[in-house]
Amino acid sequence: MTNPDSLIQVNQLSGGYGGPPVFSNIAFRLGPGRLLGILGPNGAGKSTLLKTCAGLHPASGGTIHLGGRSLSEWHHRERARFLAYVPQTPVSGFAFSVRELVGTGRLPHQGLLRTDPARDRAVIDHILRETGLTHLAEESVDHLSGGEFQRAVLARALAQEPSLLLLDEPTAHLDLPAREHFFRLLRQRCREAGLGVACVLHDLNAAAEWCDQLLLLGPEGQVACGPTEEVLQPASLARAYGHAFEVLAHPRSGRPLVSLAEAPS
Repeated sequence: MTNPDSLIQVNQLSGGYGGPPVFSNIAFRLGPGRLLGILGPNGAGKSTLLKTCAGLHPASGGTIHLGGRSLSEWHHRERARFLAYVPQTPVSGFAFSVRELVGTGRLPHQGLLRTDPARDRAVIDHILRETGLTHLAEESVDHLSGGEFQRAVLARALAQEPSLLLLDEPTAHLDLPAREHFFRLLRQRCREAGLGVACVLHDLNAAAEWCDQLLLLGPEGQVACGPTEEVLQPASLARAYGHAFEVLAHPRSGRPLVSLAEAPS
């Protein structure tokens, strides 16, 4: 049964590229103010799942509902106001300045006639400050480091003012302080603005520290879905990754702390 309070609800979802399904029978629900981590080994279908949820790749079975409505019922501009997607390897396509790139996030809110350019400027300036990019606002994106460009792409997504944000490996190019700032910003947006975030991650301990709930995929499909502490269990991780894991409590936060178990000698 579809929950109208969900930002996204997926039931028995399958997808792939014309051959055997890359993922199958996936089910999860994400509400406002929550951060969902999507975990699993390489080849488990995490990125394809995220593209399918964003409406960028057709599903081969199952259903996707956004805000209680079937994905197929959303016009592309309306969907772009509700949902923002950041791929694993984003490209700008043009030699934009950082400000111009972030500004493209405002396009879903503009019709044939711009009705509120002052509002657009205010949103862009706020996002640039929030993501620490103000000093790079007039810099060409071609001159940015990988981490700086990743932040600029995130800023563009936030400028859309979406209700739902889908991120594929968003911290891949970020150093540790930048990653910390990134997750704190996401959590603040979740808590204060009710943003829902679904985020593909490979770092199990980052997922343990920052995510409210997890979806764990393995070679055979969905392994577990639920609160972080319930999903990060040695048995579930072994099923997903084919390795033995140890899960302890972090000495400061009490959150799960995951490591590979030592192989028997």
